Amino acid sequence: MTTNSIKVYHPKDLPREKTVLIFSPHPDDTSISAGGAALLLSPHNKVISIVMTTGHRAKMDGLDKEQRISLREKESIAEAKFLGAGVDFLRLDLYDDGKIVSKDREKLMHLLETHRPEIVF
Repeated sequence: MTTNSIKVYHPKDLPREKTVLIFSPHPDDTSISAGGAALLLSPHNKVISIVMTTGHRAKMDGLDKEQRISLREKESIAEAKFLGAGVDFLRLDLYDDGKIVSKDREKLMHLLETHRPEIVF
């Protein structure tokens, strides 16, 4: 159904048996940006949250960098589980370097070649 240029899908019309990647700049961004879509798509598709950075800059008093990364990744795993999705961590260097380096591009290309997504958010 289309109403005022907004397309509304009925659950029976959603894609099935597809690989769906949801790119998340930081841990927890999947639920913020595409959580509803992930929740609707995950019962009949392979949905994977792709966390691009470590999120270690989050303010968490008393925790060192590695502890913050571990905590943020645990949050992402719990988020993905709630959404019925998987999760993959790229840990791109751009988070610290401020620019995309060849290693980041290689990680991204490997991920795309591995998962071969049909739908990307």
